[in-house]
Amino acid sequence: MRALIDTNVLISYLLLSGEGGAIRTLIHAFEKGRFTMLLPEPLLQELIEAMRGKRRLSSRISPQELEAFIETLTDYAEKIGMIAGPIPKATRDVKDDYLLAYALVGKADHLVIGDKDLLALAAAMFLLGALRHHAADQARCLDVAGVTQLLGERFLERARRRQDAT
Repeated sequence: MRALIDTNVLISYLLLSGEGGAIRTLIHAFEKGRFTMLLPEPLLQELIEAMRGKRRLSSRISPQELEAFIETLTDYAEKIGMIAGPIPKATRDVKDDYLLAYALVGKADHLVIGDKDLLALAAAMFLLGALRHHAADQARCLDVAGVTQLLGERFLERARRRQDAT
């Protein structure tokens, strides 16, 4: 499974890292190699700029915590270089357009976002087939809870198959 995770979801993980929940489950699944996280350069830059440039965020996360998280992302996520040329306008917020473009370029199975407007638009794009889909598993746009549920279902299915094989 290939997933592009919105910056806001990553920021939420950093802010809530001491707590449980779907975001923590999602990031831990990535750290355990249960899915491939796509990491476009602009998304990484947006994360760094937001965490360092916004006082309300930088005061809650130490520079060491941020650096460790960024190192994990850059070491294990699949990096996607810059898109050459203009990115078409697809959303009300032009800052969100790049997420859809990089989901296409990175052949994402899932786009994990928290923004309600973008979630609705991206879901419609997936339904229209604008983003990649597989014959057996159509690509979907999911919120964090949706993708963690999917990861759990796939994990349980693989465990059942292993047990049946023995």
